Amino acid sequence: MLSVLLALVVQSSTISGSLLSPPGSSTPQSGQVVLLPSEYANMFNAEAQRRIDRYWDTYKPEFAEHKETFSRAFAAAYSEAIDIVLSRMRSDGKTNSGSLIRTFTSGQFEFRGVPAGNYKIVAMGSVQAVNYVWTESLQVTSGTIFLQMKNRVP
Repeated sequence: MLSVLLALVVQSSTISGSLLSPPGSSTPQSGQVVLLPSEYANMFNAEAQRRIDRYWDTYKPEFAEHKETFSRAFAAAYSEAIDIVLSRMRSDGKTNSGSLIRTFTSGQFEFRGVPAGNYKIVAMGSVQAVNYVWTESLQVTSGTIFLQMKNRVP
């Protein structure tokens, strides 16, 4: 039994990350970051795409006239998608969703004991009264991973 636990600890990783803010703005002071295993990452991508497509069909003239509105709709689609995925994670009982959700402070976060696999990290926070969503996909093998999250909307 001890050897199995030791093998699990050795095969797990730590993900230390930081959020890159828009140029000229401060780092978000707090927010939520979620580590999605591949099954839930796929679900997140599909849910987000459904919402983006629906927003596009409904508001295409508005988006053409005010391009910044589209990027805000993109962030809203991501936020709605993560809410749906978190709800499913909590209800299906396949994973310990509590271990996959963190609150970040000063744009920094960490996940410990992450098993090998493919993941998507989704972080949500506010900078100067604008809601941002950062996303990154990564493959975890072993050891410590240092991740600077650059991909964000708006």
